[in-house]
Amino acid sequence: MLPRRGILAGALFGLLAVAIADDSHQKSLDKEASSDIEEFNKLLEQVDPDSLHAALHDYSPKKFKHGMFREDRTAVEAIHREQPSVASTIVAKAK
Repeated sequence: MLPRRGILAGALFGLLAVAIADDSHQKSLDKEASSDIEEFNKLLEQVDPDSLHAALHDYSPKKFKHGMFREDRTAVEAIHREQPSVASTIVAKAK
């Protein structure tokens, strides 16, 4: 009976260690993503709205039609959530 408890305790300890490590890794990823969003928003604030509008239409005229998003900035933020590199390319094109 004692060896089973030892094995069970070891297994539980191992699972706990993995859970703690995974949580730490996720917090690190969340912090990195938050920093990326802040940097992206700073870049976005520097872009002329008309240039951003033109860059969106140049990037994908069929996808970004008038009225799909309330503002062009909202459209680029939505793209950034799904494809950060594409959004960064659009903003760079608008600068």
